[in-house]
Amino acid sequence: MFFSGCFVYSQNVIIQGIVKNSNNNLLNNVGVYVQDKNSDKIFAGTYSNKIGFYKLEINSDILRKNPVLKFSLINHTIKLIDLSQTDLKSTGNNEINISLDENIKQIDEVIITKQNPIETKKDTVTFNVKYFKKGNEQVVEDLLKNLPGINIDADGKIKVGNKLIDKVLVEGDDFFDKSYQIVTKNMPSHPVEKVQVIDKFSENKLLKGIENSDKTVINIVLNKDAKSKWFGNVNGGINANLDKFYDVSGNLLKFTKDDKYYIIANLNNTGYNSLSDINHVIRPDDEDESGFIGDDQKITETFSTLQPWDILNGRTNYIKSYFASFNSIHNLTKKTKLKTLIFLNNNDNESSRSTISTYNLKNDSFSNQENYSLFNRTNTIYTKLDLVSNFSEKESLNFSTAFNFSDFNSNSNLVFNSIQNKEKLNSTTNRIDQKINYTNKLKENKAFIVNVRYFYENQPQEYNTNQFFFYDIFSGFDPNTYGRQNVRNNLSFLGVEGKILNKYKDNMLLEVSLGNLYRKDGFKSNLNLFDTQKKDEVAFNNTSYINNNVFLKANFSFDYKKFSFVSSLTFNQYINSINNKNVTEHQTPFFLSPVVNFKWQVNEKNKIFTNFSINNTLSKISELYTDYVLADYRTLITTRGDFRKMRNTSATLNYQYGKWSDRFLLNAFLMYTEDNNYITTNSRIQPDYIINQLIYAKDRKFFNSSLTTDYFIKKIKSNIKLKVSASDIQYSNIINNNNRDINSKNYSLGVETKSVFRSFFNYNLGYTLLMNNMIYSDNNVKNKVSNNILFGDLNFTFKKFNFKTKIERYSYENYEPSYFFDAEANFNIKDDKFVLTITGKNLFNARYFTSQYLTDTSSSVTQYNLLSRFLILKLRYRF
Repeated sequence: MFFSGCFVYSQNVIIQGIVKNSNNNLLNNVGVYVQDKNSDKIFAGTYSNKIGFYKLEINSDILRKNPVLKFSLINHTIKLIDLSQTDLKSTGNNEINISLDENIKQIDEVIITKQNPIETKKDTVTFNVKYFKKGNEQVVEDLLKNLPGINIDADGKIKVGNKLIDKVLVEGDDFFDKSYQIVTKNMPSHPVEKVQVIDKFSENKLLKGIENSDKTVINIVLNKDAKSKWFGNVNGGINANLDKFYDVSGNLLKFTKDDKYYIIANLNNTGYNSLSDINHVIRPDDEDESGFIGDDQKITETFSTLQPWDILNGRTNYIKSYFASFNSIHNLTKKTKLKTLIFLNNNDNESSRSTISTYNLKNDSFSNQENYSLFNRTNTIYTKLDLVSNFSEKESLNFSTAFNFSDFNSNSNLVFNSIQNKEKLNSTTNRIDQKINYTNKLKENKAFIVNVRYFYENQPQEYNTNQFFFYDIFSGFDPNTYGRQNVRNNLSFLGVEGKILNKYKDNMLLEVSLGNLYRKDGFKSNLNLFDTQKKDEVAFNNTSYINNNVFLKANFSFDYKKFSFVSSLTFNQYINSINNKNVTEHQTPFFLSPVVNFKWQVNEKNKIFTNFSINNTLSKISELYTDYVLADYRTLITTRGDFRKMRNTSATLNYQYGKWSDRFLLNAFLMYTEDNNYITTNSRIQPDYIINQLIYAKDRKFFNSSLTTDYFIKKIKSNIKLKVSASDIQYSNIINNNNRDINSKNYSLGVETKSVFRSFFNYNLGYTLLMNNMIYSDNNVKNKVSNNILFGDLNFTFKKFNFKTKIERYSYENYEPSYFFDAEANFNIKDDKFVLTITGKNLFNARYFTSQYLTDTSSSVTQYNLLSRFLILKLRYRF
């Protein structure tokens, strides 16, 4: 098991045996530890398996420390064997069989038991974190990285084994929905007593045991001291040269029986973008959860350029970020809970880049050069109120209302092929979102749910450019022409759904949903040209689109021995209305969309999953307006205004070996998708401009495969991960009246090793190869891009001092590699309450980063300017 690997040191002495109870029955999940006789220090540990067998490997030097062999199981008497008094062989296996007596001691109905490092109960695995602390943990994320089977990527996303978790709860409550990185990256780790991994989690507690949930969450359990007083931390940091960079943050928390508070503030200009962590709160994505409808309804972005780019986790942007969050949860009564949430955020973002794009078309070849300097400012306010009322043990009503306002301003200085240009984009977003969910648990196996949701979003934009490149499209303007585009984009949504869930014996579940989803989009755009003589409106759109979907959906699932079967069938009757410049068209399409899922639990460790689905979609409003819309300073987009139905067929096959706590895991995945019809482009590409007309095409094919393995090697006390993937997509488009077939192939290979030494030193090393091949039929050109990424993390942990470094190397074919070196040192000054931190970023002082990209029209090389080297001296105080 993975757990045992975390504590094993070598194979000098082997101890194994069988654990039974007093009735001679085999006992599994018995904790077996080699630990210090006078303390809780553990030298090695494992659990007995389902046939009562255990096996431990320890270094013979441990026997000189007077250890004991401890057997522990809930409701059983703990047994200790003094290994220093036991004649153990240094070679071969040492048999120690044991019998445990039942011993349930109960006081006021509370069972008294001894803590184990890992405890398993039904769908919950509990880690007692004191056994996994290394001494250098500052925030919850540091602590989670020490737990076996839990992996965290560079963005802070958490996987249990190979499965992404959905949320991180604190004392059973959800503060930030899927934006849990706010908790894990900020919350102090010192008050954490336990970490629980909960499988088959139900958001709606009344549906626990009825719905078939595959969600996994993590719950943070605090110690008793943290539940009765305010606690948190304050951090203050400034550049070692006292000139430019700073990083100031703080966390303030209080958890009582009836009230919970979590306050966060962060001010920095070191590249950390706090806005990216709250996007899942503002725009949630919980469409599969009972009680949520409409999460897949998004407003259509029109002008998405002039957005800040970030390809190296903050290295390419100079960001000033100010962020504050005020969160509280109140148990107003035993049956009513109120949750409030407020976000305030301001981001200033400066970045610059230089790009050379090469077009190799059938009858023409040319290159363009862009030099971009960009400044963005984003202000965001988000508030949310949730009220949960449990009328009884079987009825609940949830009401949620949220408001979001954001203001985005962008200015650029651009040089395009020696032509200077200035751009300005102003965009605001106003959104109000309200939900009502009523649940009635009719019986232990039956529930009725009503969901109602309304939201409105308005997103006006104004874009200005002082150079205009479409002279042969819009003639009669002089060279000093500049352009202005105003867009008014809005979305209204109202959804109502009634659902009944009925669970029969043998885990058989029937879900039937009936509802109506009403969506109205409005889109207006005006493109005006100005010169010294006149102003003229050269393009105008006024489109409204009403999409009314009456649906009936039936889900049916059942388990039979080792097999699970899930199917759904959705009937959609649409009643649509499209108005383009006062010309109205009506459509009433009918869709039937089936989904079939099959699971075969071959045995405890082998699983096979298959899926087949047919998905039907309709045209979006962005595919229906008929006049030009400016997408960037040199790109116009238009459509034919055709209303179309699109069908997608998909099949997947997934094989999994091992449980997330095992030493070896394997995950193999295959997917094939075919689009009967899809949106592509009919493009006119010239050196100065591009015009894209959205058109429909047939038969797009996509194939994707991946293989991931994770193996813990005891001898070197390290995990070895292998990740391989390949994808192939085939589609078509038109460029300059030439029909083209395009084949894009992507490959990746990744190898990573991470140690779990229980010593002062640990490492994490990895290599990734990324390749992209593009083949175009019109000119038989084959473009290829490859990127090699190497990284190495070294961690040194001592009693009062820890030090970690990170080295990265990025290498694109035919270009000089880029090297990055970061380091951080922490000094515990007094009782771990004061910590002095020195952080260095980009210590090699790399000034530029070069990358390559391929599209279906061009290849490009981009050079990004980087933040210069800096050192931050930070003092952290926790209380």
